[in-house]
Amino acid sequence: MSRLVVFLICVSLVFGTSTLTVNAEEGAPTSPTTRIDAYLSHLTATGAFSGSVLVSKNGDILFSKGYGLADRENGVSNTPQTRYILASVSKQFIAMSILILQKQHKLSVRDHVCAHIPDCPRAWKDITLHHLLTHTSGIQDYMSFNDFGAQMGYPHNPTELIGWFRNKPLWFAPGTGWRYSNSGYALLGYVIEQVSAESLAQFLRENIFDPLQMNDSGYDPDNAIGTDLAVGYDDAERSDYMDMSVAYAPGGLYASIEDLGRWSNALDANTLLPARMEKLLFKAYVRTAGASAESYGYGWFIRKRLNRAVVEHAGVLAGFSTLITRFQKEHITIIILANQYVNTDAIGNEISRLVVVDK
Repeated sequence: MSRLVVFLICVSLVFGTSTLTVNAEEGAPTSPTTRIDAYLSHLTATGAFSGSVLVSKNGDILFSKGYGLADRENGVSNTPQTRYILASVSKQFIAMSILILQKQHKLSVRDHVCAHIPDCPRAWKDITLHHLLTHTSGIQDYMSFNDFGAQMGYPHNPTELIGWFRNKPLWFAPGTGWRYSNSGYALLGYVIEQVSAESLAQFLRENIFDPLQMNDSGYDPDNAIGTDLAVGYDDAERSDYMDMSVAYAPGGLYASIEDLGRWSNALDANTLLPARMEKLLFKAYVRTAGASAESYGYGWFIRKRLNRAVVEHAGVLAGFSTLITRFQKEHITIIILANQYVNTDAIGNEISRLVVVDK
């Protein structure tokens, strides 16, 4: 099994809790932001991190900085404005899009997926959009297929992606289990396109990114973004190429840390949805299959970090590692976007300790 596939599978699991720490020199400044910078600088110097990190509280940016190189061959540095592939952090935007369409009375999360999929397989007749959103549909994950590595470098339209898994037997009867599946979110992307009569890129731009002034965010299935995007690395080498049309709705969106900060602020302010609807994103619908006591909402894990309640999601894809963590009671957001494979869980834990615990 390739290293990439292992990372893709691991995104559905509970990450380890090991941490890397940097002890401040005696007499050195000990503010949380200074210690975060020292910690990330140490990781960067040892080759353990390349990316950008933002920390905010009550909507105000406490820390925002890039580390390492976005493009090693051309010496381009990572900055707070650098764009990264979001991997599975993309899923929260797909979930928001579904609720926006529900707000517009164009669909309901209780709709059966076959109401929106032409020539729907008989095995899917009991699957609802809610099942897709919560990974309880039983549809097999196309990113875990043996031929994924061989196919990921070639363009695929949404119909071709769905054809990859539409005839596979279900893992379990809909609603009777939980198993992380990118296929469910690929179907949700297709439903968004069918119901809105727009491409996924257009819908996201018009309904989320433009209203929130997220000018460094989007979905680019034609890979036209080019040099504005960080290069993903696997150790010292460029990661194996993935066409972003294959990542599609489950993982193909891109953004900068500053744009994700705007996104988190909009969630706090209920900018895109009324509070009663936005709460649907963060409701603990189903316990996950991980070892920890955690649940899944719509595009978000509901769990604890350092014994405090958080909603968060991580992602790993094509040389990118991502994490957004929101301490909702403390109104603290931590965003980590990296253009190499890193342990975002351990890094997130250490930054959380510095900002939330040892403040």
